[in-house]
Amino acid sequence: HRDVPPRQATGPMVLIAQGNGQAAYSQAVLAEYLASRGFVVVTTPSPTRTGSQMRSDADILPVATLQARDLLLAAHEVARRGLHNDTDVTVIGHSFGARAGFLMLADGSASDLISLDGGIGNREGSGWLAGSRLDPAKIHGTIVHVFQEGDSIVRPDFALLSSMKQASRFLVRAEGMRHWQFTSLGTIASAFPEIAPTETTSTGSRAAVYVVEFVGCLLETRSSASLRVARCLQDRTSLTLASRQEP
Repeated sequence: HRDVPPRQATGPMVLIAQGNGQAAYSQAVLAEYLASRGFVVVTTPSPTRTGSQMRSDADILPVATLQARDLLLAAHEVARRGLHNDTDVTVIGHSFGARAGFLMLADGSASDLISLDGGIGNREGSGWLAGSRLDPAKIHGTIVHVFQEGDSIVRPDFALLSSMKQASRFLVRAEGMRHWQFTSLGTIASAFPEIAPTETTSTGSRAAVYVVEFVGCLLETRSSASLRVARCLQDRTSLTLASRQEP
């Protein structure tokens, strides 16, 4: 429904940074789940849907910068309408979108980042910050990076995350998942497996649902980062804590 009067928001404003080429429907299940629990959830389309192009790795940083700017403009508009303040912001970034979330952590416009198989933890395009003035070692905040190991085209690489010495970082392995299962399609295919674009496993299908619940739990739980992650992983057997790194 459009223009539904909002109830009193709880927790941070949630900005969803879409993956490359994706739009609102790509994370509709996650967004509606979070909104149903009282969060103000905001998203913008991937810049490559609105005219930007990525021809090489040299385009990654400019496009991620543009996406971060789009999200920040959306957050300011939400604040202008009186729906939330724009000083308490968590970014959820899928795939390429996690790079925009990383940039928002770097400039202080967000304090937490939940990366759903995000580019900040993938080998592909891992040199995207080369030549920039960004120093990952100076970035603060909390990062929870949920990753899969089933897709050969999206391979884990945690060098960037390891370099963020002043941030709290948690790496969570999602057993049996594929990269596309971190989108709405992954959750829907858990109920209707015939629409899955690739072969899936029961473990991966369960994990796709657990990821949505896990994100909601992280946002709702008011405690230290370590306790939040531990509590929210409890009983979600397809998700396991692979690594914890804190300042």
